[in-house]
Order: sequence, then structure tokens, then C-alpha cells
Amino acid sequence: MKNVNRFFMIVLIPALIMLLNMQVGEAGNHRTKSNSNFGFVQATVGSDDTLKYFSFVPESLAAAASSKIPKAVKRKNTASYWEFVLKNTGSTTVTEMHIQFKQDVDFIRGLENTKFGNTTQNTKKKYSFSVGEIIPGDSVIVKGYCVKAKPQQIKKYWFGPVTGTPAINLEPTEQSFLLPMPNYTNVIEEVFSEGGFEVANGLLVGKVLIDPKTGGWVLMKKAGDVTKSLRDKDGTHKDGPFYFDLLNKKKTFNGEQSSLPPKKHNNKLFAEVMAFKLGIAASALGKTKPGFGDLKYNDPENPLHDSSLIKIASMADQALTNRVGDINNLFYVIRRIDSALTGPLDTVSFGTRTVLNGSKLLSEIPFLKEVPLASITRITPRLHNNIDIPDVFTLQQNYPNPFNPSTTIKFILPSAGLVTLKIYDILGREVATLLEQEELDEGEQSIDFFADNLSSGIYFYRLVVNNGEFQQIKKMMFVK
Repeated sequence: MKNVNRFFMIVLIPALIMLLNMQVGEAGNHRTKSNSNFGFVQATVGSDDTLKYFSFVPESLAAAASSKIPKAVKRKNTASYWEFVLKNTGSTTVTEMHIQFKQDVDFIRGLENTKFGNTTQNTKKKYSFSVGEIIPGDSVIVKGYCVKAKPQQIKKYWFGPVTGTPAINLEPTEQSFLLPMPNYTNVIEEVFSEGGFEVANGLLVGKVLIDPKTGGWVLMKKAGDVTKSLRDKDGTHKDGPFYFDLLNKKKTFNGEQSSLPPKKHNNKLFAEVMAFKLGIAASALGKTKPGFGDLKYNDPENPLHDSSLIKIASMADQALTNRVGDINNLFYVIRRIDSALTGPLDTVSFGTRTVLNGSKLLSEIPFLKEVPLASITRITPRLHNNIDIPDVFTLQQNYPNPFNPSTTIKFILPSAGLVTLKIYDILGREVATLLEQEELDEGEQSIDFFADNLSSGIYFYRLVVNNGEFQQIKKMMFVK
């Protein structure tokens, strides 16, 4: 991605700054060399990007600058870049050239060192070039950009005045379709779909205990559980660091949680460990530079000195669940590492899978050191993971039922939709709103309901999707 960004920066005018967030797709033909160029010039990119490591911080994953985590970006071509070679096949020198394109042209430019020094846009499809000359047998390259991802063609062109019969239907010598820039949600979803957490059956923060009454843990089995855990209406995780001690500041945190939004348990250590483990898994899959989890922490004054990052993550899991250990130091070290290696998303590829350039060379981070190449942890990506999404809406019975004081309501969406989920008493009065026109992704969703302030009795929960496309009511019982 960086090579494309620099490529554009050389020539784009301010109105096209948005192009810096786009990348060249994997289509394209060979480049034809010529004496002259109109348009873009590619810069040479340093080769050290692949030697840099990358990690994540919770606020980036949670899109902290906005109120809602964005959906993953679709792999859909949004624009095209192209080049044409035009040769003066006549016997005389020409001092002007006129082109009519098939598709609208959003940007085209003649550079100072070309043989035509002036470019005029007549319409969105028609351009004229003048102030210069092209001798017989010489060629020019015309380069441009369209915001429509449609194949470009020169329908007509004239070497010289617009008279006589033009040359027609010239195909580009190079054409690349541009994809949008992916976001962190793309990365999270792909780490799951490619098997980054296959061993634990999900992103596990904490330790699974034989006796769930002695401690708590979070097992996020899908990407949506991670995004749900990163932020909610209350914001992001900012309190702590804490052990996994209480849920909603009331109930002891015991057993497994499928997600852990801030409203349920606001704990910045949990968020940091979640981001840390995403970074380790992304590296093992080769989505970032391999070996991140195997790096060792280098700080002789710290108790975690010479520990691998994988080991530090495991120690954080033990501390959170068993409620012992120096969680302040664990947070300090993990946050220090994540912050040092994070940066803007900069893609190597996005066409078939998302692969990111690194952010920092290890030589820039004195408190981290590499291990031998043979010791690097790797996971073979599962590239053809087709998750079956049911084709019908389903509202499941809450569990446990009867419950005291909390229960989980699960439902399945065959496609993304606007969801409302409310609780009513036996007289039909609304007593709680769990979701109000919330946009949720397809697949299984789970919502926890806490009835601390209600009286024992029968209640009903009602699910409405897309303003009535689907709605269903089920009964549950609260027993104090």
C-alpha cells in the first residue's frame, strides 16, 4: 500500500488527496516504457517495510474517534488507474494531440519534462495536449484515473488537429483496478476466519477453569464478539486495570462470558490483552511480520524481563482469572509494547487476504529483542473457510431459564439488519430495552439481561428485525 500512496503523492492535486487511502488491485498488464509521460510517476519504496513489526491498540480497534465500530470494507473495486501508449506513426512532426476516452476521466496530468507542456480538459471524456512536439516514430504515455471501476479505452485520438479520420479503439497498455483501504474490522474478521484462534476455539482472555465458580474468563468465538467487547454505548474500556472480579459492579465474575463490553466490566487490562492477542495471532498467520509473539521483553529492571510476548499474554490470562499477580505491571508492559508497534494501517495486499506492512523496525524498540528464526510461531492460514449462515431468523430460548439475576438471549440473523430487543412484564408493560434499532451483522448474536431491579415473575422478550420483517416473542421466568 505504501508504494501506491507515494506513487500518488508525487502528482495528485489536493482535491484528490482521498486517493491516498486506496490501493492498487491485483489486476494489471505489463508496463510499456516510452520517452514521455502524462500523469503519474511511481516512486521507489524502501524494502525494509517487511522487516517491521506491527501490533494493535484497543482504541484503534474500537475506532475511538467515532461512536461506532465500522463494518468491514467489502472487496469491491472502486476506481481504476490506466496508461496508454500513443505513437506518432505519421511522417511529420505534430504539435498537438486530442483524445476522446470511453469512460469519464477524473484526473490526468502532463508533467513538465514531457514533450507536450499543456493539458486542457474539454469535457469529462475529451482532452487536448499542446505546446510541444512529437516527431515521427516517437511515443507518449498518457496516464489517468477514474473513480468508476470500469475498463477504460481511448475511443478516438488525433495526432495533430481534429481533422480527418481519427485512430480508434485503443486499449490501455496497463490498467489496474483500485480497492478501498481495509479497516481494523477486516483484520479482526480475517484472523478468525483464517484460524488464528482455532486451538482455543476463539479469542480467549483469561483461563478456562474446571470449576467455573472459582473464576471467570472471556471466550470470543467470532469477530462480532470482539467488536462487541471493544466498545458499547458507554464508550471504551478506560477503568482499571482490574482482575476479573465483578460484572456490572455487583455480580461476582465467574464462568465464561462470550463478550465483555465496558458496561458489563470496564477494564483496560482486558482490552489491552485482547488487542495484544490479536497482534500475536495476526503475526502467526503472516498478516503482519511473523514472530511478534516470540519477541522477548528486554528490561532488566522489570520482573517480566526476558519473557516472550506469548508468555506475557499467558501470565495476564492467569492474573485476570485467578485474581492474583501484579496487574499494574502487566498492563504497563503490554501497553508499552502495543503502543510502540502500532501505526496507521498500511497494506501489502487486500485483494485475496489482508496483509499489513509493519510499523517499526525492532532496532527502534530497545525493550524488545528477536529470537532465532527457527523458533518463530506460525499458523497456516485457513484460506477457504466458508461459514454457513442460516437462511432464516431464529430467536432462541433464553438460558438459564428460570434465572437469577441474569440470563442470555440468543438469536440468529441470516443477514445484517436493524434489531430491537425489549423486555415486557406479564401486563405488557415495557420494563427494559436491550437493543433499539441497533445495526447487527449476520450470524448468531447474544445479549445478556440483568433483572436486579425487577420482581420475581414471568416476563416476555420480543425481537423485531428491520421494522417488522421478523418479530417473535418468548417467555422467561425470573426467580429471586
